[in-house]
Amino acid sequence: MLGLVVLIQSIGPLVAADRGTIPAGDRLHARLPGGLELVAAVLFLIPRTMRAGAIGLLVVFSLAFGLHAVRGDVALPLLVYAAGVFFVRTHGIDWPRG
Repeated sequence: MLGLVVLIQSIGPLVAADRGTIPAGDRLHARLPGGLELVAAVLFLIPRTMRAGAIGLLVVFSLAFGLHAVRGDVALPLLVYAAGVFFVRTHGIDWPRG
């Protein structure tokens, strides 16, 4: 479920950049992390690549949180997503069985 939510949330900035609802100067900044997050979320959903996707998501969330914080926007949902991804990355997809 977490992977699906992150995947759906990563599509939002890409669509907004394409529709022009994001200012022209910020479109690249929306597309690049949004695209990386989308790829990492897809990898996170595939059992064989889940760990690589988790690392990618943690990197994207960390950078996005830092960039938002510098601009004065503390994006707390990114911390929640990162905590969930870290939990899945740590325990794997077989938890609690394995």
